[in-house]
Amino acid sequence: MKSPDSLIKHANIMMVATVVMGIFNFLYQILMNRGLGAEDFADFYALLGLFVILSVPGMTIQTVVTKRISQLRAKDDYAGMARVFSGSLKRIFALGVLSFSLFVLVSGYLRDFLDIGSRLPVIITGVALLSSLFVPVGYGALQGLQKFTSLGINLILSTLGRVGSGVFLVFLGFRVSGAIGSSIIFSILAFGAAMVSLRFLFRKSSAGGKIDFLQMYKYSFPVFLAIFLLSLLSFVDILLVKHFFKEGAAVYSTASVLSRAIIYFSLAISMVMFPKVSEMEAKGENPSWLLGKSLLYYTILCLVASLIFFSFPEFIIRIFRREYLDTAPQLLKGFGFALTPIGLIGILVYYNLAVHRMKFLYVLLGGTALHIVLLSIFHATLLQVVLVLGLSGTLILGILLAVTVNIKKTLKL
Repeated sequence: MKSPDSLIKHANIMMVATVVMGIFNFLYQILMNRGLGAEDFADFYALLGLFVILSVPGMTIQTVVTKRISQLRAKDDYAGMARVFSGSLKRIFALGVLSFSLFVLVSGYLRDFLDIGSRLPVIITGVALLSSLFVPVGYGALQGLQKFTSLGINLILSTLGRVGSGVFLVFLGFRVSGAIGSSIIFSILAFGAAMVSLRFLFRKSSAGGKIDFLQMYKYSFPVFLAIFLLSLLSFVDILLVKHFFKEGAAVYSTASVLSRAIIYFSLAISMVMFPKVSEMEAKGENPSWLLGKSLLYYTILCLVASLIFFSFPEFIIRIFRREYLDTAPQLLKGFGFALTPIGLIGILVYYNLAVHRMKFLYVLLGGTALHIVLLSIFHATLLQVVLVLGLSGTLILGILLAVTVNIKKTLKL
């Protein structure tokens, strides 16, 4: 660790990348919202939520690769990094073929559950998931090497490519399939750019010692479970609202898409914190101060964003979807505060994964189950859904924070 300030420096780099990405995604959502119409946009947003939840294998791959690359970086073992990179890509192909086959088998059920008129957009979502599996290997290597400038530029350019291709495909009349299909273009651009940034690794000999992929597989299971539960916690409300509210889903999606930036802020900070904590742990150093600084920095950002949403909801909704001015502003007022605990939970999850302490999974599993049950029972109105989102998130955050602090004291981290 070069300096205590590197967390803020690198977090700011990723935050800038996240903000620019957010602007592009915001523009993308506006264009998709207007280009698709209310009903198609609700279908698109539901599939997007499904995509995020089912992207857990890819997010797991990125986290595991980041962890291993960080450990090898602590030893300056670049040949080992090259072996991890090439070996991971070879193993992704088989996983991708199997996953896509299973997705196609259940695509009809998913279409019916989400009340989507055609099966084609669901299949396209499966293709997007398949193509997205290769990107995390490149991103994980960049993250583990702490090349956050390259990673940030990659994210921005790839997102811009998705915006352009999405608008073009929708303009051609592909509607929801075109909007979802733009994620395939994103994956192609992102992986290609990552390969360019990592080209120096290709010059490193991959011969020599073997990488213990079995150990990486063992680490993958708790990572997969943690990220899957975190994704459910973050996005399951979108799917449930689409299921329970046939007409209100479009309003909820409009307010939700604006406030979800808060969760992406959490991801940006976690992406920086995770490899730094992993490297410090590999060197036998105490990384606990990084957790405190990350939580504080994120809380400040969320308070600012939440106050903006609370103070100017009509102005924000007017820009995005003027016809929802009667209903969406009330949802937007509460969304920022409701989603803040979930973002803090995300930081705690990645910290615990970085120090390889898995007791938190019991809390996350029970909390997510409770979260889904509460949303399934208490959904009389859209505002009630937002309220339940905030209350259950706060409860889980409190318990998870207590467990994390207790683990730190026990292990003297």
